[in-house]
Amino acid sequence: MSRKTRQGVHRAQRSTRRRWTTISIAAIAACALCTACFYGDRLGWQHRLSPSTGAVATVPGAPAPASTVAAKSLVGNATDRSTPINQSVIDQALKTFESNPSLGSDNSVLIENSDGKTLASLDPMVPRTPASNLKTLTALAIVHTLNMGSTLATDTYLVSRSGSTGTIVLKGHGDMLLGIGYNDPDHVVGRAGLASLAQETADDLKARKVTSVTLNIDNSLFGSETTPPTMIPGIEAMGDYTPMSSMAINEGKIGLLGSNPDDIKNAYLPRQTDPAGAVSAVFAQLLAKDGITVSPQRGTASDTQMKAETVDNQLGVIHSAPLWEILRLTLQQSDNTLIELLGRLLALKVGAANSTAGATGAVVKIDSRLGIDMNGVHMADCSGLSNGSTATVTALVQVERQYYESANADALEGLSVAGFSGTAREHDFAPDIYGLARLKTGTLGNVTAQSGTILPLKGGLLYFSVIVNNPASEAGAERAINNFVSALANA
Repeated sequence: MSRKTRQGVHRAQRSTRRRWTTISIAAIAACALCTACFYGDRLGWQHRLSPSTGAVATVPGAPAPASTVAAKSLVGNATDRSTPINQSVIDQALKTFESNPSLGSDNSVLIENSDGKTLASLDPMVPRTPASNLKTLTALAIVHTLNMGSTLATDTYLVSRSGSTGTIVLKGHGDMLLGIGYNDPDHVVGRAGLASLAQETADDLKARKVTSVTLNIDNSLFGSETTPPTMIPGIEAMGDYTPMSSMAINEGKIGLLGSNPDDIKNAYLPRQTDPAGAVSAVFAQLLAKDGITVSPQRGTASDTQMKAETVDNQLGVIHSAPLWEILRLTLQQSDNTLIELLGRLLALKVGAANSTAGATGAVVKIDSRLGIDMNGVHMADCSGLSNGSTATVTALVQVERQYYESANADALEGLSVAGFSGTAREHDFAPDIYGLARLKTGTLGNVTAQSGTILPLKGGLLYFSVIVNNPASEAGAERAINNFVSALANA
């Protein structure tokens, strides 16, 4: 999302909030409760992969809370998939959309019902720049390949010693959401805290009678390619991307707004260009605070030192939030860095090249195997931020259908909810669609796009994708898509 566009949608958000009334808030909340229950029941919301075995762990069902029962009564048949869709509403919505002068001519639309019938289409197989809608393709491959219940470790090793002096290595395994404090169970960012790791490391060093150390880092996980080849130059300063690193504090963001590190208002802060180096500096300070003398010289672990990273030499370890929580945060905030991180982990998992090309190639291969029509899809990266990516609305709708029907809630759960959460909350949708649409937004300087699912108020289920490239007006094109998607709630 460009900075100009973000400012515009924030203005739209404030305008929308001013229009809310007490009655509409109550109705909207009821719709959201019903939607959450419906989506959750349909997908097996509580199914999770066990970190230890990879098996699906199922939480036994419980009676619906009274508030959810009341919400279902209020909304009525909004989630009844057997209710016929009003085709005339969809036809009129598409006609209004096509005639909007803000759009230009490079547009694609596809709407399907729950049975796969096409209800509306406009150039559905024409490749277009999808912006962050490309993340949905990556996420689909991720949830079908990685153990979404697993975590990312950050650990320390005593790799050599001479009396009370030693050399330790701080090794990262991909956790770019480290905190500087103690482990934080209440947030995704900072779930693993460097203060906890420092304390554990210092305690073990003292038990081994080592009181003075040299600190090196093992940042070898992702090799030499830290940024996709066609990424926008200087993107770190814009707050949209952090170079790949085996470890980072709060994704390498500079500063923090408010007390909640997971808040979307922290999504676009400027980024460091050497996040692993920043981790090393903070960790050295924390070790010193815990009574270990740390040499001012810090460097990169040698091959010999990395070979000494064994279980017997491990000093301490901390663990990130499980991957399903990281993916949810990624999609909610349309986080470019985290989806690129997950893509690189995917490449390593399947034995592909340790590079952007390896990651995107793995996504294409896995999604093709899952039945996605990848004709017209080209992935310059895993996030949609780099120059050169294309996708079709056909592929994006197929991905949304897979999210819904594959009994894997991890991707669908991450999509933002119109009027309530994530990037969709920043869009000016009509209030009658609040809580009834789950979608992925996408915005670049010459692109605006949305893909997702809608539960029309009268019943049924719709899958949709809209891409606008090279609009006559960026703000006008975004409003046109918002209005188009809002109209579908009445189909």
